[in-house]
Amino acid sequence: MRDSVKRYFQMFGNRNLEGFIHGYLYGRYPNAYVYRLGKLVNLVEKEPPHDLPPELEDLLDVVVGKVARETIDPATSTYHAKVVRTEHAVDLVSVKENVHLPRQEKVIPYPIANDIILEDPDHIGVMECPCRQTQNDPCLPLDVCLVVGEPFLGFLEEHRPNNFRRLLPEEAMRIIEEEHKRGHVHCAYFKDAAGGRFFAICNCCSCCCVGMKAYLAFGSPNICSSGYVARVDAEECSGCGNCVKACPFRAIELDGDLVARVDAARCFGCGVCVSRCELEAVTLELDPQKPAPLDIKALIAEAEGGTTA
Repeated sequence: MRDSVKRYFQMFGNRNLEGFIHGYLYGRYPNAYVYRLGKLVNLVEKEPPHDLPPELEDLLDVVVGKVARETIDPATSTYHAKVVRTEHAVDLVSVKENVHLPRQEKVIPYPIANDIILEDPDHIGVMECPCRQTQNDPCLPLDVCLVVGEPFLGFLEEHRPNNFRRLLPEEAMRIIEEEHKRGHVHCAYFKDAAGGRFFAICNCCSCCCVGMKAYLAFGSPNICSSGYVARVDAEECSGCGNCVKACPFRAIELDGDLVARVDAARCFGCGVCVSRCELEAVTLELDPQKPAPLDIKALIAEAEGGTTA
């Protein structure tokens, strides 16, 4: 058994063989996994390249079917994402020391898979987005899915050497910032098949991302807010509509007076609209009605009993 598999197994423990098998299939065959998940709800257009052996197809279908059933209810969801602002995404790939913040339900409001545990957080890599590869005309570039920490990097490096490469933190920051400029959303992903914890930052788009497409099509509760909501200064708004066109969650529209109005219930606080407003009429504000932000610096300081600067 490869060392990376041993370390992956240790993350689950001897009593969670089912979790390890699920995690192995997810990490080893992400393209086949995401394609089958999206196919169940008719959100994919083509089958991407993958190397799933025929003898594992039925097993993967069982695993994916279980995940699909669980994801429709926040109480049982085992695969979900937390929208994070660009600066908070950058902070997540800038951590130098190991972090152990179990059960963060105030931040990730799901009872399953909500730990923020970073082992070797300066180990960062990027892989091609499985979601984008299921679309006929995907957003580019494809290599925008960031993986953070161990044992995930070691596992991918050994098992997917042609679709994965290690990065310096500065490269990861550049990818995050460039994807923000393209109007894409940073989502921190949590999954039971990743030991119930944070493991990746995906730079998602509403046209390719299976998770975002599921939310927009069915209201699937697999994505939670950044903790912020967009606010428009009506006196400053020119009614240009740039924010309306840019909003990935269709949360903004122009009213009868040609002023942008935000539907706070649909707004996920990603900040794309803020960067599109040339007049700086749109800002992000904390919303106490939404889950707390995934601000890793603040969470670490809170755990240590201190405060952030």
